[in-house]
Amino acid sequence: MRSSCNYQVAPQGAERSSKMNRVEKLNEELKRRGAEFTVREHEKWVNGVYYKGLMLWSNKNINPIIYDADILTDAEIDTAVDKLIRFHEMTAEPPIEYEEMMDPDWFREHLTIRLYSSRAKEHFTKEEVVYRDCLDMAMALYVFIPCSDEYSECGAAVHYDVLEELELTEQEAFEIAKKNIEKEVVYSSMELMMGELLTGEKMEFNEVDEEGINVLTNTKRMYGAVGILTESIQKKLEGKWIIPSSVHECIILPNTIPLETCETILKEVNDTQLQTEEVLSYSVYCMRDGKFTRA
Repeated sequence: MRSSCNYQVAPQGAERSSKMNRVEKLNEELKRRGAEFTVREHEKWVNGVYYKGLMLWSNKNINPIIYDADILTDAEIDTAVDKLIRFHEMTAEPPIEYEEMMDPDWFREHLTIRLYSSRAKEHFTKEEVVYRDCLDMAMALYVFIPCSDEYSECGAAVHYDVLEELELTEQEAFEIAKKNIEKEVVYSSMELMMGELLTGEKMEFNEVDEEGINVLTNTKRMYGAVGILTESIQKKLEGKWIIPSSVHECIILPNTIPLETCETILKEVNDTQLQTEEVLSYSVYCMRDGKFTRA
């Protein structure tokens, strides 16, 4: 099961007043119990979809967030606060301190890229996230934070002011990120990948079926579709159809299969098998004369 980290890098000096009676009541009860934190509304954006949650604020640069509809709406205040306190106890120590994350060497080592649908562009522009167009998709800089759960991923989108603080140009940052992605790419046959799904055990392999179906992802199996941007993979995809089956992986098919069939497969997967935030594109891609392009 894929999951995401419940931490958020808070803007320096951020001040947000609670605007919901519900939040005010939660904070009143937290204060009465002597809690070392307050809660603030937080909205999480994931590839065009917004989720409401509560940030557990304790004047730190990195604060945990809980996404629980009952706490926000239906649960009794006492019950909701019990949940918040338990969650705070479990997440009080962030996986990394802000100062460590802003160390230039650490930042470069953990810099990566995520691919998103075209819906993301408006959000990235508004939030000043560093991104570039990639055909009908968007590729955004992201800093990865290692988590204890190998199938989870923590991190944060990279904003222009962060690059400025670290004295990195946009071009340098994307080049560093692509080199990091190269280290994580997994390109293997569908048969072997299905074996992993059936056993529930993570496997390390890069054995392809030249005449059959292959899968492109990464070692985390999360946001692995970005592997199509790497030179080492692109060299292997001449004569193949690239189906962006989700933000997490691409399906690679031989071009002996009709393009119309690939388009039908992609639409079926997007419309029936994925959550909205997992949809990457409705376009089939290919490598044509060494160039990544729409089919």
